Amino acid sequence: SAIDAEAAAAQSKVNKVLSEAVAAIKELGIAEKDIATDTVRIDREYDYSGSERKDMGFSAFTQLTVALDDVSKTGSVLDAALKAGVNDVQGVNFSCSKQSEYYDEALAAAVKNAQRKADVIAQAAGGIVSGIASVEEQSYGGAAYANTVNYSYDMAVAEGEAGTELPAGKIEISASVKAVFLMGDGAEDDVKTEPAQPQAGE
Repeated sequence: SAIDAEAAAAQSKVNKVLSEAVAAIKELGIAEKDIATDTVRIDREYDYSGSERKDMGFSAFTQLTVALDDVSKTGSVLDAALKAGVNDVQGVNFSCSKQSEYYDEALAAAVKNAQRKADVIAQAAGGIVSGIASVEEQSYGGAAYANTVNYSYDMAVAEGEAGTELPAGKIEISASVKAVFLMGDGAEDDVKTEPAQPQAGE
């Protein structure tokens, strides 16, 4: 972001920084298709610290989104952007590239868990599970994120300082179902599972 008396001048300052930041990020081997402009905003700025409102001009803000397959480059990309003059980092999100695959595995495990519990309850009641009346998915396979990191810097990282390290950690994906099983005597036994053991993804 940048502030100037003229809106066009403020945006020009931002454009210069972004151009240098994109060039620096590309030098790290990041493809242009993985770098996108996410938000462009120009606002009137005022200073309310005194007894009267003071016009500070215009603030320009443009947000870039960088997608990485190699999470080990996250710190290097952040450092490159800061050294280029980027002064506001909205956050870093780590997500799983195999979200659907791991969620399906967790969902299957949840169904098996429901079956196991139904068998235990039926046996304790002196009966057997004779069938399944219904199975409903209680969770959904939405995106899973871990270690969301937020930064706000007043200046770029200086040359010679230690690079930023951002370990991705573990992403947990869980699923749950509600299943109604039929016992041998025809009675219904409603069993709702606990979430299946989370599956770890990359």
